Amino acid sequence: VGPILSIPYTHNFTTEGNSEQTIRYAHFLPEKLDITGSLAPEIRYRSIYKTIVYNSQLSVSGHFPSLDLENLNVPAEDLKIEDAFLSVGISDMTGIKDFIPIHWDGREYPANPGISSNDVLAFGISITPELDPDKEHNFDFELNLNGSSSLRFSPVGKETTVELEAEWDNPSFTGDFLPIEREVNRSGFSAEWEVLHLNRNFPQQWQGPNPEVSNSVFGVDLLLGVDE
Repeated sequence: VGPILSIPYTHNFTTEGNSEQTIRYAHFLPEKLDITGSLAPEIRYRSIYKTIVYNSQLSVSGHFPSLDLENLNVPAEDLKIEDAFLSVGISDMTGIKDFIPIHWDGREYPANPGISSNDVLAFGISITPELDPDKEHNFDFELNLNGSSSLRFSPVGKETTVELEAEWDNPSFTGDFLPIEREVNRSGFSAEWEVLHLNRNFPQQWQGPNPEVSNSVFGVDLLLGVDE
């Protein structure tokens, strides 16, 4: 899930006549998100049972537009732009097989485990890049992930495209969105998804928690054929 750009801000409120402060977060999604990759499946055995594991090599790129901070209804002095962070949700952190440098406007930032806010993501990686809200920002990074049985993506881009291929002839395309193009034959499969922000049930920016981002997913299951 991601990447998601988050900006903390000071929220002032009154409780029983007392003025108090807390930190809240505004979240922004990319204008364009492109993911291309391949899966290398493998069958593992335990007694008479079989299971599928895989290694995935994914290339992720895209860009964020200039940010519309006026719609947040937050005073400019309360925004902590210098503490903004970029996060990517990964449901199984044990599947990460390489260090993940994230390129932000051409500068390389090493990703760290953990996310400062659990508004959207429970597990994942993050960086604290230099952010100019008035400018467009480009990003790209590579993911080397191990997993089992299935791989899912969340369409966080205003336009999200995913291209995936594998030498596996029994895929099941599942989730909220099906591929616009697919090819399955005895040597494997290839599939391409294209999802617009109008197709999903969450906006391009919001404040506070939003579980819909992680719940709206699509992808592929690697199935085992069943004989007689």
